[in-house]
Amino acid sequence: MTDNDTGPILPQTQPIPGGSYAGETYEHVISDLNLTVAELSAAIPSAEPERAADLRQRRNDLIRLRTAVMPTDPAALAEARKACAEARDVIALGSRP
Repeated sequence: MTDNDTGPILPQTQPIPGGSYAGETYEHVISDLNLTVAELSAAIPSAEPERAADLRQRRNDLIRLRTAVMPTDPAALAEARKACAEARDVIALGSRP
């Protein structure tokens, strides 16, 4: 990664080796939430008004979930993964002709 890179930075980030939750499910879920929030944000400007409102609501829900999920709560981690998958499905449906 250089100063001249113009693409999205989030997919290029790497966890700090040996960090508090390095390599654990929690870290993966947080990364998944961040990426999904970014994907929703990217889809909103080109969406029809009703769809854009739905995407905004999903994005806000994921942001709240991101702040609430705890590394010691496997059920919350699973819920977060499911919410990300559902959001990606909604994004994919909207991109089809």
